[in-house]
Amino acid sequence: MKTPNLSVHLNNLSAVRETARRLGFTLSRGHRAGDGSIQQMLEAIAAGEVLVLCHVYDWPEDMRRDAAYLRGLAARIERDDNALAAAETLRGLAAAMEAAADLKSFE
Repeated sequence: MKTPNLSVHLNNLSAVRETARRLGFTLSRGHRAGDGSIQQMLEAIAAGEVLVLCHVYDWPEDMRRDAAYLRGLAARIERDDNALAAAETLRGLAAAMEAAADLKSFE
């Protein structure tokens, strides 16, 4: 069975590619090797390997502030409760918020 293609119109293709790259989904061949792979990222989202979260922030500074708070919370959880997976999840969320803040800064 042939896999159907997906066709979309992206207003900010470079931001989507950068998001894919920051998540570790990169092209490995061709002249764009190392660039973000939108296809790999979408496949990971569909497989449940990547969590998509809609945020309600208007300002990148607010995102960075809350990301710093989450990093502190992760350190406290790891130290006090020895909950390593929860701490890593919070650190990942903080990193995603920082990356989103960086992209939002360029809008």
